[in-house]
Amino acid sequence: MKKIVKILISLIFIIILLSGCIEKDITGSSYGSLYSNDCGVPIGGFEWVGDYYANLTIDSGIGKLIIQFKTGLGDPIEKHEYTTFIKKYTSEEMILIIDGIEVILEWIENDNVWNEWHNHYIGSYGIYMNNNETIGKIKTDVFPGLKDNFYVELRLPKIQ
Repeated sequence: MKKIVKILISLIFIIILLSGCIEKDITGSSYGSLYSNDCGVPIGGFEWVGDYYANLTIDSGIGKLIIQFKTGLGDPIEKHEYTTFIKKYTSEEMILIIDGIEVILEWIENDNVWNEWHNHYIGSYGIYMNNNETIGKIKTDVFPGLKDNFYVELRLPKIQ
């Protein structure tokens, strides 16, 4: 199974390279966070809440996103390192391809949810949120082990 996943990731990498869909001039790092809970909305958690370091390292548009458990009630995430491509990087959004899944993070100048993550690219989703409450485009299936009913939020500052 791992061999098949590696082959699929390699094929996706080749397709993206050939199609010119990588921001090749982007090199650097972004040290942010990933937050998730089991209640499907930002603030809450019935039985599980987890906070992670989310470290993105990019070289010529290609790199890795490493998720490291920080605090919470155990770590359900089954995979902690993801092949990542920068598809688009502007002052308004960052579009990532994380293990073949497109994730859109929007630039948030003032964080109205937590009042903590100002000036970050953020993507958030929860099954019980209204469409106007979600930010960008992200789903729990990006991070194997998170269930469909979970809330997920990825926050990354500018790449330096």
